[in-house]
Amino acid sequence: MARKASIVIFSDELDRACSAFTIANGAAASGMEVILFFSCWGVNLVRKDGRAFQGNTPMNRLMNFLTAGGAARLRLSRFNLLGMGSWMMRRRMKAVNIQSIPEMMADARDLGVRFLVCDNPIAIMGLRKQDLIDEVEDIVGVATYIKESAGANLTLFI
Repeated sequence: MARKASIVIFSDELDRACSAFTIANGAAASGMEVILFFSCWGVNLVRKDGRAFQGNTPMNRLMNFLTAGGAARLRLSRFNLLGMGSWMMRRRMKAVNIQSIPEMMADARDLGVRFLVCDNPIAIMGLRKQDLIDEVEDIVGVATYIKESAGANLTLFI
């Protein structure tokens, strides 16, 4: 039986996403089956880029406009400094040859990492599958995630 890693991505912050994808890609490259479960604000990582008035209610549309989806727009969890901190972090990552989050996501896809998205934040935000990037395999409930990740050798919550 293949070894398995399960990572819940709960945050849409650059530093946390970097850690999650570094671990996911390392696990997949070492032969593990990897499942990423995007929940709560982590859904913003797998939303298509840009600000959009998506959603089925005025509140959903405002929330989605203000959160600006997309992996290329993430802020830092600390010292964001109105966006200057995340800009500096992306610049430093590039300078020392660390991949961007979109590049890490592309590698994850190529390594066979599975992208599952929690249905609760999708419902709260009024999003649909077509609002998400192509790498997303499915929108699922927590019971499906638990079934898919059962027996994981590595479980993380980031």
